[in-house]
Amino acid sequence: MPDTESGFQDVLQQEAPLGYAHWSEREQRHARIGATTRAATLGWFSAVPDDASAQILAVEFPPVLVIAGAEDMLSGVRPTRAYADALGAEQAWIADCGHYPWIEKPEEFRAILSGWMTAG
Repeated sequence: MPDTESGFQDVLQQEAPLGYAHWSEREQRHARIGATTRAATLGWFSAVPDDASAQILAVEFPPVLVIAGAEDMLSGVRPTRAYADALGAEQAWIADCGHYPWIEKPEEFRAILSGWMTAG
């Protein structure tokens, strides 16, 4: 991670396209929404307790659906699948889609979610 805030912001801009399967105007608009700082990112990734996985798996969950992009480079397909499996979640994978399926493939995302919610 860069040592300065400006360096961190430069890296964020350079890496933004990696979160998406495509880099059209829609994805670029989404990438400009919100903001983060170097300090917030360091805090987010350093505050995870050593037993976080055990805490999560100890909880009894209601039915869960994981909708993910098959081209997700931020979370990755294998970790997402493993996490969903550990939760006993149903999984729906959207082809040709990155980390933000509700942005990249909103119609497919809504159809999957709507179908799951009405089936249960």
